[in-house]
This record gives sequence, structure tokens and C-alpha cells, in this order.
Amino acid sequence: MPGSNEKNVEKWEKSPATVSFADELTNDCPPAIATPATGTFYAAHRVSPPDRLDFTTAASRDVFRSGNECKRRGNSIVASVDDARHLCRAHPDSYAYVSEGVLTNAHGMLVRDETRKLPSHHTLWRLSGVTMHSIFTKVV
Repeated sequence: MPGSNEKNVEKWEKSPATVSFADELTNDCPPAIATPATGTFYAAHRVSPPDRLDFTTAASRDVFRSGNECKRRGNSIVASVDDARHLCRAHPDSYAYVSEGVLTNAHGMLVRDETRKLPSHHTLWRLSGVTMHSIFTKVV
């Protein structure tokens, strides 16, 4: 059951004690192991340049219902351009392009949750006002 989208994020230096996330999250989300988002990441998308429809969460698309509810409310990104290109090859009806974005703690929190097919997979929970299509603008 969804809870408040405001969380205490004590890990962040020089940031407010309470932050608001872009999507309504469950009470245990982001998980305690989540860290401030930093680094270069890649996202696969269907149009170039990507738009807001390219980055809807599984929860908003109402898919993967049996999956982890917290992960369903985050955005999937990868740290490897090869993993992003793999997504395009594996799902050509959904993904045709790969974009690069540089994340900072002002964008949100993330967890590395690699899979066998995507070893660099991460889940990103965006802060309010942050859009994925404004981060992932450089098509590679």
C-alpha cells in the first residue's frame, strides 16, 4: 500500500532532512541501502530525443504486478552502455535508442540491483520535479 512520498534522507550531506519523491512510494521505499544518485548512467528508450512516455515506471504502466512494489515505482537505468544496447536488441519493439545522463544527488536515490542479463542495472527513485527525459538527453 503506498505511503507518503516524503522520506528522511539522513545520508545526504547539505540537503534537507525531508525530501519529496516524484512518484508515490511505499513506506519502505527507497530501501535503506539506497544511496544518493551520482555518476554516468544509460537509459534505453523508443524515440529520439526521449520523452516522458519513454520513462514511465512499471507501476504506472501496471506491469510486473508480482514484482517488488518499491522497484516497480522506480526507473530502470544501467551503468554500462553495453547493457543498454542489450535492452535495445532484446526488446526492439520497446527500445530503439540509448541515452547517457549524469546523475547527481539532486536527481534522487538509487540501488544497484543487477540481473543475470543486466549486470549494471540500477533502480532510480527520482525527486519531485526531476524528469528522466531532462537527464538522459545525449543519445549515444
